[in-house]
Amino acid sequence: MLAFVPSAGTPAFAQVHAQRGALCVVETKSTPLAEWAAAVSAEDLTSPGQTAKFSLAPEVRDRLDFTFGFGGSNGFVSPDEKAHVRRVLGDSSAESLSDVDAIVGYMLGQGSPDYGIKNIKKIVEQINR
Repeated sequence: MLAFVPSAGTPAFAQVHAQRGALCVVETKSTPLAEWAAAVSAEDLTSPGQTAKFSLAPEVRDRLDFTFGFGGSNGFVSPDEKAHVRRVLGDSSAESLSDVDAIVGYMLGQGSPDYGIKNIKKIVEQINR
């Protein structure tokens, strides 16, 4: 299975269809996938035998996991879910939330749906202002 120039929903779709097979995902500037690769323990083909490494700090990943557990699979659509994300991530340092693409990639790896990715990206960008 090859996912070339993927959109936000492509990695999850490709994972399902590549069951028990190989999956190759080619990232682009518009959809960086390094954190997705780390979240799903993908093998780094530039270093055979090694899995992709996280660039996000463990504290940020923990906060993202906590937010995902409260509305992530629903796409952070309700006002309560959005407020929860703002509250949890708002306590993080500005520097730790500066890489919005990494946060989006990580949330893709957690299985957040397309609209959830758009919502989390918008919320993080608002926090960063």
